[in-house]
Amino acid sequence: MTDDDKDTAKVGIGWERISYWLPWMKMSGRNGIVYFHTFGKKLDSYDELPDSIKKEIETNYPKYNEPPPTDDDRRNETSWTYFKKVLGNQ
Repeated sequence: MTDDDKDTAKVGIGWERISYWLPWMKMSGRNGIVYFHTFGKKLDSYDELPDSIKKEIETNYPKYNEPPPTDDDRRNETSWTYFKKVLGNQ
């Protein structure tokens, strides 16, 4: 940030990942990779989300209506760690 009169910045992000098959795909031993590509931007408020996304959050993921506390000490959960637990119970 180069403007002292502002306390936030407009942010655009991009993310790419090349990975082996994810555990939940049950493709172990087969040749191939998965390519992920996504982009996003910072919104000024929750209210700027599309109504369809807000409805999905409110209906199925209400804990995401508020951000986690800044001192949140939970371990990071990845697709690998989550599905290892799920598939390990099958």
